[in-house]
Amino acid sequence: MFLSLFADLYTPKIKFMPTPHAMPSCCFREVLLKDPKSRQALDGMITIRQEWLASARIAADKNNWQESVLGYQLVLSVEADEEVLEEALEVAKGLGNPKTIREFERELTLQKQKDRLAIANQHLERAMMLEGKRQGRAAIQEYQQSIIILPQHKVFVQMLDCCRKFRLDSYAEQLSEWFEKVQEVGPEEEIPPLEIA
Repeated sequence: MFLSLFADLYTPKIKFMPTPHAMPSCCFREVLLKDPKSRQALDGMITIRQEWLASARIAADKNNWQESVLGYQLVLSVEADEEVLEEALEVAKGLGNPKTIREFERELTLQKQKDRLAIANQHLERAMMLEGKRQGRAAIQEYQQSIIILPQHKVFVQMLDCCRKFRLDSYAEQLSEWFEKVQEVGPEEEIPPLEIA
């Protein structure tokens, strides 16, 4: 009797209990480690993430910041994306915990960098594919798109090599000046690519 009364007093009264939901997530992850293409495990993870996200949003609508932050942390443990991280950051600001705010800000910054890198790499892969298909002008346009998103010297060198390969040396000096401008401006400002006629 005394023990159960003691347990009732010291049991946290949080309605959003992640533990029951965390177990299926863990099981799905184990399946995905063994078989990354398992449709059932992928669907299960997506479903769990959607439920956690819905719960976190409902808690935020009720101004239950602590419960909502916990829900967003669970959502982000499955898969992070920029939109959800921005929502989580707003909820963390409502909670007022500086440590949680910094954590979500850091995660958001990292996610933005990952997204930019992924897009830049897509342009770079497309440029290399076009170069292989002997479409030099189109390849240079894709190299420029990659550089606009994420200015990298090695990509610039590849673009100049492509110019030489397709006898477009006349654009090398213009592209060099263009690359310097891209490096000078921040990611907020976008320098348009040069037209390669």
